[in-house]
Amino acid sequence: MAHSFITTENAGGKVARQALSLLAAELVLGRLVHRSAESEFAGGVGNVVNVKKPGQTQDAHDAGTATPTVGTGTQGYLDIRESSVQIRLDHHFIHPVKVTSRELSLDLESFAAQVLAPQVRKIGERVEAAIAAPMNAAIKAVPEAGTVDPAKAKALREAIIAAGVTMDEANVPDTGRVLVVSPAFYGELLKDDIFVKVNESGSTEAIRNARVGNILNFEVFKSNYLKGGALAMTREAFALAVRAPQASMGAKFSGSESYQGYAMRWIQDWDTAGLSDLSICDVFVGAKALFQGTDPITNAPEFPRYVPITLKGNGTKA
Repeated sequence: MAHSFITTENAGGKVARQALSLLAAELVLGRLVHRSAESEFAGGVGNVVNVKKPGQTQDAHDAGTATPTVGTGTQGYLDIRESSVQIRLDHHFIHPVKVTSRELSLDLESFAAQVLAPQVRKIGERVEAAIAAPMNAAIKAVPEAGTVDPAKAKALREAIIAAGVTMDEANVPDTGRVLVVSPAFYGELLKDDIFVKVNESGSTEAIRNARVGNILNFEVFKSNYLKGGALAMTREAFALAVRAPQASMGAKFSGSESYQGYAMRWIQDWDTAGLSDLSICDVFVGAKALFQGTDPITNAPEFPRYVPITLKGNGTKA
């Protein structure tokens, strides 16, 4: 019996690429953070990977003033210094299923839609939760005195304004700022007439991408994995590292691929005892705040590229 999804020479890789395109469409938080992916992850170096941060340099000179004293060499040339952050691949998410010969022959109309898509969706849910973990930690870390009481008029709006001011003072570019909100925070935003009026003409395409509007220079995205508040942030605030395990040497078909900052392995094998095909998707995943050390140029503490906004009571009823 020949199955259409395993008849080409590099079937494992082709199915893995198809899985990745499905994964990219599923994720919300994954689209809003810095991503690093690699297929065929080379082991032997532990479970920590280095993710490069954007290069930094000193301020530009004013050639009309005194001779500059920074930089290297007699001409005062400036350095561009890149640095990285270590991300531990704490998670190995795997989704294995069995598909019987009867199901393959008589029941399945589309392997991609009926088998692969549900598998990838469940992997995606675990990846989203992994990204949300450091975000939720940042929201939870806000002391009670700094939380926002949504019962007070304009409290959320003022908190968003304050977050924007904090980012301005840290010289974070306006372009690319987003506000990622929890369901509780979004529910409170919907009580704000300004937010509702600004977004009355929102497109269905935006809703499908979890972008629920904009307010005060922030594109607003809702994530069900965020708890108790919101984060004003840019893409560089958090990093997601996704590594695909090496293609299996023992499986009938196996492939590891990377695509748009994501990676995944797909394995297809045969279970003799159960007379079933095995379909297995898996990934190594880690996530953390990207800027949480010192500036390589000034040695000053780095601005983390996010500002947490925490609802009073952490968004839960007492």
